[in-house]
Amino acid sequence: MVPVVASSAHGLVCAGERFLASSQLRDPAAISGSILCWSWIKPQVEVNSFPAEPTMALASCNEATYIVGGGFSGDIYLWEGSKTFVCIVSLGIISLFTDIVVGYGGSNAIIISSSVDRTCEVWSLWETIKKYHNMSSREVVEMGKYTLLRSMLKAHPAVIVDCIFSAHCQIRGKAPVKPNKKSPYYTSLVGFTDWRRDLDLSIQPHDKFRYYGGLTMMAAKIAYESEPFVQSVVNDRWKMKFLGFFDFWNDFQNRATTQAFMFQNTATNDPNIIVIAFRGTSPFDTYDWQVDTDLSWYNIEGVGHIHSGFMKALGLQKATGWPKELTKPQHDFAYYTLRQKLRDIVKSNDKARFIITGHSLGGALATLFVTMLSYHEEKTILKKLQGVYTYGQPRVGDRQFAEFMMVKEQPNKNYFSLQWVIPKYLTALWEIIRSFITPLVWGFDYYESLLMIGARLVGLLVPGFAAHFPVNYVNSTRLGKLTASNEVDDPIHEDDIESDD
Repeated sequence: MVPVVASSAHGLVCAGERFLASSQLRDPAAISGSILCWSWIKPQVEVNSFPAEPTMALASCNEATYIVGGGFSGDIYLWEGSKTFVCIVSLGIISLFTDIVVGYGGSNAIIISSSVDRTCEVWSLWETIKKYHNMSSREVVEMGKYTLLRSMLKAHPAVIVDCIFSAHCQIRGKAPVKPNKKSPYYTSLVGFTDWRRDLDLSIQPHDKFRYYGGLTMMAAKIAYESEPFVQSVVNDRWKMKFLGFFDFWNDFQNRATTQAFMFQNTATNDPNIIVIAFRGTSPFDTYDWQVDTDLSWYNIEGVGHIHSGFMKALGLQKATGWPKELTKPQHDFAYYTLRQKLRDIVKSNDKARFIITGHSLGGALATLFVTMLSYHEEKTILKKLQGVYTYGQPRVGDRQFAEFMMVKEQPNKNYFSLQWVIPKYLTALWEIIRSFITPLVWGFDYYESLLMIGARLVGLLVPGFAAHFPVNYVNSTRLGKLTASNEVDDPIHEDDIESDD
């Protein structure tokens, strides 16, 4: 247990997830203070270090190797913490400082201090440490000879009370650090167009049509993000159970380019719903675009002609096509891996039900996943299938394919007419106007990012471009007033299906 401390506002720091360090002045009349440290890893009595004066702010370098703090006189002190924190260096500053931070950058690590004289100064941490260790006498000495890297904001009109360091770029003007795509905070381009992560709590689970429409659209949207991001949203925000994130192999691209994730809806009174969400086309992923633009037909006898690129992304085998079972596969393929996951769930939970969803390319894969389940006569899984929710799905097959799937709605005919040109442009203009009106009516959740507004401006030139972004589908599932009838009234008629002859 860590004792209660009497630290100043900036005098408490977590050092590299290993130590808790505190600067204290237990006796207000004292002329010296204490730096107290406790280990996170094991019980330990406090480690004391006594600087020459009371210390205000504290900062820690990346691995807690050093702690940096500043005194009332304006001096900055460094404590070495490999074993116990021992004060080793004092940097002379001419004015009482207000805050201090350490910029993480390996050999380029820096100390940034702000002072009441309206300056912000930058010091080289590792140059300071190197010079100290090269000294013949390891004593605490004034290090006024150290070179100040940069002094900024000399003419700032007010006292600087706080300073921060951005971990994503080098403050000395070097090239930006590449973002870590495995971070739970990394956001894709799709994520920047719609920052919403939480479900709409006004839609209750008893309204299943709207509830699962909203849930599946949000799942299809976050499928564009990294595994840590998805896991954090599902577990921490939705309070559901994350079951896995998958990178599936494309045998024709010779790499893993298909992504999906699974979760269990444990946030309702019916915890038996399992959702699979396929990722759509990432805007800057050339392999996704190769899948989308592979427009050749793949024929399955008795099923029909199907978009070849989508088939390959789902798990089509280069040598054997679509065998019902794979013998000792070298890689994980979307259809075969997810099918086995569902088989295992059915064996352990007879009440389980499944929902498949996806946006854009993800919607195509969701549809074809069910197609292959039907083709391989996976009756047990199909019996448990509660629904397939797709958003912005492209066309995946021909007339014969539609008849095989026995869709209970009119298929997307995918045609273009010059008579649609003017209405499309008017709709694009209305979408921009509506994007400013909607948040005024429905609240903060519906404010759009600058990136999305830019996409809507592009939509004035290319009608339909902005309408395909997930933000529009999220808004539709939340604000739409459409309700589902108990039974679909419009079966397919012979002339409803577009002929490919």
